[in-house]
Amino acid sequence: MDYETKSMYVGSLNQSRITIFQLDSLPWGKVNIAEKRLRQPLSSTAFFRLDPDHYLTTYNAYSRFALYDKNLNLIDSCTHYSPITTQITPEKVLENYYFYCSAVLIKPDGTKFLNFTHCGAILEFFNIQQNKITHSNTSYIYEPTYKADGFPLWQESIRGWRTVYATDNYIYIALNGTKDLETRIEKLSVFDWQGLPIRQYDLGVNIMDIIIDESSKTGYVIYRDDEYEYHLGNFDL
Repeated sequence: MDYETKSMYVGSLNQSRITIFQLDSLPWGKVNIAEKRLRQPLSSTAFFRLDPDHYLTTYNAYSRFALYDKNLNLIDSCTHYSPITTQITPEKVLENYYFYCSAVLIKPDGTKFLNFTHCGAILEFFNIQQNKITHSNTSYIYEPTYKADGFPLWQESIRGWRTVYATDNYIYIALNGTKDLETRIEKLSVFDWQGLPIRQYDLGVNIMDIIIDESSKTGYVIYRDDEYEYHLGNFDL
């Protein structure tokens, strides 16, 4: 999504084009559609707009992360994988583990992004500066459990997180810390963009999702009660 231009970019695996839907044409009864051609097939699992001049794709066939200019020309790529444990791990094991249990969160100003895992909780921080993707640092919260080939053992591993939200200052994570996907999570942990823990909020409700507005020093939480009813609440930062 590009909120400034009200456009949605959609790519298909192994296709050399991006389809662009112009959402501000919706009130007139139809959506204007455009297309951009790529010099090589798109094979990523996710596509992000960093700023008006840069896009990021994740887990491509040829690299882990790829950086594109505004015309969708490839300008840099990154294949870094952080070690899972202190033991030397074959690269294919690292590729499988991170591919199958990762999500990516973009810093709103487009200068950093976080790759974080569901199986266990490993937080990898990357910088995007001068048209380069570089690994910054890695924080290890929960150790994952996985097969010899790197595929996550979901039922045996500690779950990493339920919901995550990013601002330019901090990352807000509702960490699970158990093997139970449905466990009650009441605490919201805050990290800076170097992965250092800053503070923790005990909200006293079962957190399902969050939105943070630092300008008004207010957090919003969707939570679920014991009857599986959902509610919206807020808290002070």
